[in-house]
Amino acid sequence: MRVFLYAGVVLAAAITTDTQAIPFPTMTHVEISDCKNTSAGECTQSVYYAGTSEIFEMGTPVTLPTSLSVRAVGVHCAKGDKSKGIPYSQCVWAISGHAPSTTNCTLKSLSSWELAPTSACSTAPTWGPHSGAAPGGECVMFGNWSIGDAMLLTPYGYHTAESVANGGNRFCIKPLPPGTACDVVLPPIIDHGSMVTGTRDTKYIDGKVDCGQSTVVTVVGSPNVTLAPGVSTKISTSMSTATDLRIQSDMNVEASAVPGDYSASVIVAVSPY
Repeated sequence: MRVFLYAGVVLAAAITTDTQAIPFPTMTHVEISDCKNTSAGECTQSVYYAGTSEIFEMGTPVTLPTSLSVRAVGVHCAKGDKSKGIPYSQCVWAISGHAPSTTNCTLKSLSSWELAPTSACSTAPTWGPHSGAAPGGECVMFGNWSIGDAMLLTPYGYHTAESVANGGNRFCIKPLPPGTACDVVLPPIIDHGSMVTGTRDTKYIDGKVDCGQSTVVTVVGSPNVTLAPGVSTKISTSMSTATDLRIQSDMNVEASAVPGDYSASVIVAVSPY
């Protein structure tokens, strides 16, 4: 049974050809493939994971790399349980048992986060075991990191393990316990059509979600996406009922934007809490 679901949404607009987004690896379809329950029924012992790394255009970087090596790094927390409202604590970045091994994830230079080549970057399909905090806190991100570092450097800034663990799915997709299922039916494209420079436009798509009574929908990464110089959009999500999901794009095209076509992808994560 699938334990977590993400949806990729494409933004499309006839506006500009000069993109600022970068293709960068992200873990998707992440799940806990096996674990041992404690006496409290928590899936916290001998936890094994499975997932897929995919390349998405993830918006405009705000930092430069300090190393040519990009690796998958996982969050490990000793305590916490989001399903019970207990914050995650004693969190660190870790590789062994917490992240898949990476192959050929190397940058072209220290002047950008462009991979060389993008198609060569891949990860192992499984990793583990891990023992520690309850599910919902651990996840995998990509960036510059050396063993013992307290911060992970990504294209979108430095991050501590504790802030990522307690950030829901904002930074990376959190796998949930086996048997916890979410299903989403959602159109794949938000199309702004042709826009005139110096204008704004709002478009949205509606979908159906089956993920419990307190579904949380999150845009992974920043909801503010710069498509090109002078072209930006803000992505927002809302649930009008326990099953009705809306994803909205508020596009702003400044007078300086250059005409042309552009599209980019965002990741929307759905969780029962």
